[in-house]
Amino acid sequence: MIKPSIFIGLGGVGIQTILKTKALFLDNIEFQEILSPYIFFVGIDTDEYDLSMQISSKNQLKVSLEYKEICNIAVPPKKIYEFVQYHRRNIDWLPQQNRYFMTPLNHSPRMVRSDGRLAFIYKIAALKNYLLTILTEMHNSISTAKNGVNNIETDKIDGISSIDINIVFSLCGSTGSGIFLDIAYLLQEIRQETNIKITLNGYGILPSTLINSLSQHATSTNSTLRTYLFGNSYAAISELDYLMKLKKNKLSVQLPWKEEKQSEPPFEKVTLIDNNGSVEQYKLSQLTDILSRALYMRVIDLEHISKSLGDSSAKPADDSCGVEDICTWLWNMGVSTLVYDSEYVAKVYELKTQNKQIIEELDKMKLFYNNSAVHTSFHIDQNIVQQMNQISYSLCLQSALNEEL
Repeated sequence: MIKPSIFIGLGGVGIQTILKTKALFLDNIEFQEILSPYIFFVGIDTDEYDLSMQISSKNQLKVSLEYKEICNIAVPPKKIYEFVQYHRRNIDWLPQQNRYFMTPLNHSPRMVRSDGRLAFIYKIAALKNYLLTILTEMHNSISTAKNGVNNIETDKIDGISSIDINIVFSLCGSTGSGIFLDIAYLLQEIRQETNIKITLNGYGILPSTLINSLSQHATSTNSTLRTYLFGNSYAAISELDYLMKLKKNKLSVQLPWKEEKQSEPPFEKVTLIDNNGSVEQYKLSQLTDILSRALYMRVIDLEHISKSLGDSSAKPADDSCGVEDICTWLWNMGVSTLVYDSEYVAKVYELKTQNKQIIEELDKMKLFYNNSAVHTSFHIDQNIVQQMNQISYSLCLQSALNEEL
């Protein structure tokens, strides 16, 4: 029996991982028949180079994302500037300093998580329609198969209660780290509107592998990249930790692109992949190899396979398995704890809400007083500057007298 699944790769690392998973399916003749419409791959990115990525399978097949598997959320340079200009009140979540250094979102962003979310919000309508189409087609195919209309054996999908959605992303970059929570909540919105049963699983790759490789070459650029990798990962994990406890703590949050408050966690389950606990320090390509095999095995009924292997008594003539280049898909799991000031984080969200309300009230006042409000605030600012200059002069004079004494 197989489990109808959608594999979503966010950003370059996510796309690389799902391509390797796709290669495993294409190398297996039995699964080639059910690859579509019961197994589907989706690449979401702002970088066209990553979306056109190509790898070779074990059987030397060239594997890449097909046209229908690509969701390009790149934004033309002029459009993104216009969007920021005319939607200032709707992007209060975007840090002020990030607005001044906005880059065109049609290539790899600058390791800033808010860039990814901005591209997501800009393309949200097209993105939602794309994901809705995929889910609807897969749901209809499952219903058709269960009724025995097509040629797929009904026992292969019998008993399936939901579609498995596996979202793979890096926690330390920009696109994947910036949109993985929004993608999960967008899929939840589709689930509520269509009543299609889905199970959301997240797979986040931590920065240890990339940091280890940067440490081998000590340069100023690599030092800056290390700072981004750590900062992005910590921010992403802090948000994830907070949101995964929403239901338990009876909390709710306001997403910047959604009117209703959200009180459900983004995922049913999240797996974080780290490199620090292993004796051997894997390269990024090796970690994506391991994760791709784990994703591949999620689709297969392991109980059915183990029985088949147990009944088989066939052995190779030379008494060897003849397996080359084995890379295990099974890795040990540990338990980790994120320690941070949860009260402080909650206070930040509370202050952001209050700040938004204050800005709205100030906008109303500005509209009422028209130009006079602008001039008044200017004169107030000027008075404050004069007072500050006087205070500064007095302090300097006092300091000079003290030195003389």
